[in-house]
Amino acid sequence: MSTTTDRTLSPVRGAVYVPARAFNAYQFWEAYDPDETERDFRLAAKLNRDALRLFLSYEYWFDAPEAMERRVDNLFSTAEKEGIRVLPILFESAGEDPTRERCQDQDPHTACAVRSPSHDIINDESRWSGRGDGGASGSDGDGIFSEAKQALGLGGGSQHTEEGRDADDRFGRRPGGPREYVEWFVDRYGDDDALLALEIMNEPGDWGQRLKFARRMLRVADEHRNDLPLTMGCKGLRYNTLYDGPELDVFQFHLNLPPTARKMQERMQKAREFADEHDKPVWLTEWQRTREEPPDKFLPNYASLAETIRDGPVDGDFFWSLMLKPAYLPDQREKGRINGVFHRNGSVYSVSDAQALAGDGSLDIDERQQQPSWLPADLTRAETE
Repeated sequence: MSTTTDRTLSPVRGAVYVPARAFNAYQFWEAYDPDETERDFRLAAKLNRDALRLFLSYEYWFDAPEAMERRVDNLFSTAEKEGIRVLPILFESAGEDPTRERCQDQDPHTACAVRSPSHDIINDESRWSGRGDGGASGSDGDGIFSEAKQALGLGGGSQHTEEGRDADDRFGRRPGGPREYVEWFVDRYGDDDALLALEIMNEPGDWGQRLKFARRMLRVADEHRNDLPLTMGCKGLRYNTLYDGPELDVFQFHLNLPPTARKMQERMQKAREFADEHDKPVWLTEWQRTREEPPDKFLPNYASLAETIRDGPVDGDFFWSLMLKPAYLPDQREKGRINGVFHRNGSVYSVSDAQALAGDGSLDIDERQQQPSWLPADLTRAETE
């Protein structure tokens, strides 16, 4: 079932958005700041970007569903006001399992992305639903989170927030497996004007159990949507065809660090041909720069690819990332990589990058070609004051 009739899926010019000081999705929502969201969405508009791809958090929703709902409400309201469409990601395959320590660690040397849900949940289909209709956990007291739930401090009836989960939420559903999380989001936001499409999972790949999980959650979203386009954050084009019940409405692929602009051009053309064979729009939802030097290949250089992508045959693109940050994945951070355009004060790391992304050589904006002031000096290869 393909339902894209009322949504404009091309051309889309976007960015991946994680707030400057958040190292994972849980931190994004636990420390959510409406003023920061408004400021950052306006920064995206300065680059003539009309969409933001961002991570939701199943773990934070499980912890504090009412707070999560209010915060998502605010983000969507801000997006509509600023003329930004949102591509939310429900689940994440990258990173470490979501323990309490990892979810809340903000030390730049050790903080990390966290996968969502945990491998413990993905490997046990009985935990994919909290309904008590055969999908709930057994009587061993572990609940749907098992090890991850205990690590997050959610077991034994404890509540670590004032708005912890009640026995039943206001929709009458029992708390809260991934299925209920998908239902909550699609039921509440599926018709929101600010919603571009819904991404079920980032880079699920073809590992059997995770693939089965992603397919199941895709079907749940399909059962509850109206005309909401559904997509998957596929790293490689071929993974898009693993989904046929339903088929995806938009294909995705990632190519963060091609060796040259020519290689990016070739991959985009192959993506166009692949998508046309299946009669789908296609988005490049992660890209950063070429690996050519100068400058140092671990520093931002969006100008090395921006024109190639803008003139290319894909229906949309999202660069990584809007805010200047240390690398999302620890192995890249250890190499000294930073990504992004904007400092929190609205200045940019590189004027040439900002102009190239905006497609406007006259864009006048302050440049500060140093790493964010809050990062330890030994963490990146950027110059420091």
